[in-house]
Amino acid sequence: MYVLPARDFGVFTLGRMPLDSRRIDVLAENVCRTLGGQERRGAGIHGLREACASGRIAVRWDTTSLWAREVPRPDIDVADARLELCRRHVHCFGPTTPKVFTWWSGMSPSDARVVWNAIADELVEVDFDGVPGWVLRDDADRLWSAEEPRGMRLLAAPDLRLFGRDRDGRFIAPGLRALTAAADSFHPNGLLIDGRIVGAWGRKGGHVDVVLSEKLGQEQYDDLCAEVATLPVRDPRLSVR
Repeated sequence: MYVLPARDFGVFTLGRMPLDSRRIDVLAENVCRTLGGQERRGAGIHGLREACASGRIAVRWDTTSLWAREVPRPDIDVADARLELCRRHVHCFGPTTPKVFTWWSGMSPSDARVVWNAIADELVEVDFDGVPGWVLRDDADRLWSAEEPRGMRLLAAPDLRLFGRDRDGRFIAPGLRALTAAADSFHPNGLLIDGRIVGAWGRKGGHVDVVLSEKLGQEQYDDLCAEVATLPVRDPRLSVR
């Protein structure tokens, strides 16, 4: 879930339009006909989710319902919107890959590859912990000269999603880690030390349990204890394994 300026609505709707847009165009026309110029509950409207890629439909929701309404189609060329969406992904989540862009954008693998190739001249391949990745050429100098982050943070699961975790469990930024089994629902959160994910953590009551991928030094362990002590829970207790 992202918060975006209204002017970017076209990038994040039309930017996901398939190269063969006929199906989306038909779905959007049917959805708009069903809405009849009114805002309506979206539940049960056939094709609503896919039709949003047309840029003609906006949705809002609360804890119980989703509502849809017809809006003017954004004034942006569809091809330009696709390219800009790809640039935004690489800028925010690079080093990244075509496979991750496919997952993130919701495009088909073949469509995503066409869009990716269209901005290939704007990209630079880098070695990312032994795995090839790509960044924008315009971002490269800033990345090379950036100071290494310092400090420790207990990141909540939504923070990790901001880093762009893909279906393979790879944290596109800031590291490459497979920390816990997919079935492990007790450790959904991440431990960030000096810009790297080095552990997963969970909490039940005041008990904070941390699973590490590497051993901590004494100073790092003390920092972790201090970080746990700041949690807004009664009598926080730490266990590490």
